Amino acid sequence: MQAKQIIEAFQVLDSLEATSSRTAKEQLLEDNKDNKALQQLLYWAYSSDKYYTYPSIMWRPENGTEAPAKLDKKFLETNWVAFTDLLSKLVKREITGNAAQDAVDALLNNSYWWEIKWFGRALSHDLKAGFGARTINKIWDPKFFWSTGVVVTATGTTPSENVAFAGTMLCAKYSAWNGFGTRFVEPKLDGYRLCLIMYKGEYSFYTRSGRCDPYNANLKHIVDRLHAAGIDNVMLDAEVMHEDWNKTGVIKHKHLTAEVLKEIKEHVKLYVFDCVDWNSDTGHQVKLEQRKKNLIKLLGVKIPDDRSLEQWSKIILKGDTTAPWCWDTKIDGVKVLSWIDARSEKELNDAYAVFLEQGHEGAVIKDPIGHYNYTGRRTASWLKHKPLETVDAQIVGFELGTVGTKNEDRLGAMHVKTADGLQFKIGIGFKDHERDSFWTNQKVMMGQWVEAKFQKDNVADGRFGRFIRMRDDLNA
Repeated sequence: MQAKQIIEAFQVLDSLEATSSRTAKEQLLEDNKDNKALQQLLYWAYSSDKYYTYPSIMWRPENGTEAPAKLDKKFLETNWVAFTDLLSKLVKREITGNAAQDAVDALLNNSYWWEIKWFGRALSHDLKAGFGARTINKIWDPKFFWSTGVVVTATGTTPSENVAFAGTMLCAKYSAWNGFGTRFVEPKLDGYRLCLIMYKGEYSFYTRSGRCDPYNANLKHIVDRLHAAGIDNVMLDAEVMHEDWNKTGVIKHKHLTAEVLKEIKEHVKLYVFDCVDWNSDTGHQVKLEQRKKNLIKLLGVKIPDDRSLEQWSKIILKGDTTAPWCWDTKIDGVKVLSWIDARSEKELNDAYAVFLEQGHEGAVIKDPIGHYNYTGRRTASWLKHKPLETVDAQIVGFELGTVGTKNEDRLGAMHVKTADGLQFKIGIGFKDHERDSFWTNQKVMMGQWVEAKFQKDNVADGRFGRFIRMRDDLNA
């Protein structure tokens, strides 16, 4: 790799870290999409390759970085090759344990601070620059992520090497019926959204941001059951949840004990709501109504009481909250979400009310003739409908950001309390400068009033708190 490209890549990453604007980040990546060093750094950071070790030498802002003019170009190129070779050995487990840690530390000890910063973050699978795989996939065809040989682009699927899943289909917000024809309406679950890709005996789970771990290990038993049933070469879009919603976090355990694994195997379910044929370049262009039929046939759905889908739709629309919101399949631990055919806003609202009463987040409204959109962008073919309330609340506490994220040294969340005693946490909606300022000025901020939005439903009060603004009129 040429030193010029390495330096430019580091400069681009510094700029990406410095800006909080999503569109500005995307433009920076677009302007530098041909930089091979930048592509390689992104691959190192966001691929599913496992390095099994973390650097003990980490860059901090006080370390600064060297001026490009003072860097030895030959040394940069040599170090790049050394780091590439080291990662290859880590992935192949040619060096492990203390030997791996010593090798990483030895290389970083003999590196510029600029290299320590970006090599270290790549090794930790987090560049801390405010973007991830989903943003990357808007700029490049994702041809350098998943080593098992599956690539998804906006035009279809193509076997390739070192490639990744481009993105799950995302919902826009529902506002009004707007003269829709028939729409499928499903319950909106509050689990972890995962896409499972199975291709030629290989598999990988993906989150919306492109992460694979720890789900590949924790849910391998489900994949084994699917393979045993002869299911392969398909993408299953799903939510994964524990039967007891409050225990759903067990799915994310990174260190599996026999007890945790037993809990997952017995009580964690994969709730599938869509599928795409992975052998076809045009699988994503199949209409949703046909994909639903394919899903029922593929998983051997057992619709209760030998009733038709239409009959179950009528039962739900009558307000029967005991109607099943998911159906069993021939695969243990795998279920399929039920849906109704809504032909009017009243029918949508009737189903929505049933789903809320059953304890779900809300409803998802889908176009029966819509295609599956891989771009990671929100689309009007899928609309989410869930209750949000806007309130004024008083700040009662602050929470530091999670270690290893861009907010590790500043505000991660704000704890607030409404006038009627409802307490909840606000973790999103803050600008970067607000996170810095609020954390620095906690004593001044404590007790002040903010305006926030949150979700209130039958599962819990005050979920998904979003910061709107400071109520300066109340704080005067």
